Amino acid sequence: MDTSKIQERVDQVKWFHSFEVVPGVITKGVSKMTDRVFYFEIPEDLTGKHVLDIGAADGYFSFLAETRGADVVSVDLWPRQSYFMAHELRNSKATFHHMSIYDITPDLGMFDIVFCFGLYYHLKHPMLALEKIASVTKEYAIIESEILPSEIDETQLISQLYPEDGLGKDTTNWWVPTYDTFVETTRAAGFPNVEKVNRYHDKRGIVKGYKGPRTSGKILDEDLIITIDVPTTSEMVSGQQKVTGWATSQIEPDGGIKQLTIYLDKMDSPSHELALSFCADNCYYWTGESTA
Repeated sequence: MDTSKIQERVDQVKWFHSFEVVPGVITKGVSKMTDRVFYFEIPEDLTGKHVLDIGAADGYFSFLAETRGADVVSVDLWPRQSYFMAHELRNSKATFHHMSIYDITPDLGMFDIVFCFGLYYHLKHPMLALEKIASVTKEYAIIESEILPSEIDETQLISQLYPEDGLGKDTTNWWVPTYDTFVETTRAAGFPNVEKVNRYHDKRGIVKGYKGPRTSGKILDEDLIITIDVPTTSEMVSGQQKVTGWATSQIEPDGGIKQLTIYLDKMDSPSHELALSFCADNCYYWTGESTA
């Protein structure tokens, strides 16, 4: 089929992303991707990476990652004719799953990199969604969202609720955070290290949440409540140190806890490795040097 025939076919479908679906054929979407893609800082070489694209829409980022060498899984609650047309035209090997972000579990697979673009503010439960992302991320996730304008004090960790159609006359818009809130919710969901990537058009923000060897593919565990009495908060300690305190399980308070692992400072920092040993009275010792 020649380019004009492909363009004619493409023009019969509604697109959100505007991009070159195949050489010489441009989709007529409302979001021009060539004006935005560089803000996301997606690596040029994704060879051998397993990538999950959540909220894939027309599949622009899915197919971009595939072009750069990734093995791609696309997820969307609303399957679009445009995605499957692009998939066919590009002879894509990406796999599509019709599912909600809230239904994502490790059963779907574990992914080196996760994309989640333009979805956060559409979610009634963004923290739950971020935990779902964390549960399948091995290396890092890149997440993009509508954010509150920079004129609002970033030190206020707040999100604005837009009920009904209060944002853009779109009933699917719910929570819009400040940029700092966007960072902190991502961290709280299970990414120990989170950085701001770019703010663009003032009201759009991108963050990157990193996993480390201890948190890869996990959310932060909310089951345990732990209080450490020794060392005390901010105490400088070195050498062998006895750690005392108590711990309980919220889910199984009568079941007992067989083992605890204690981390120093940032739990995925390679400079704060911890050597533990047991003693007769169920205390723990660590060997290292850091701030408690």
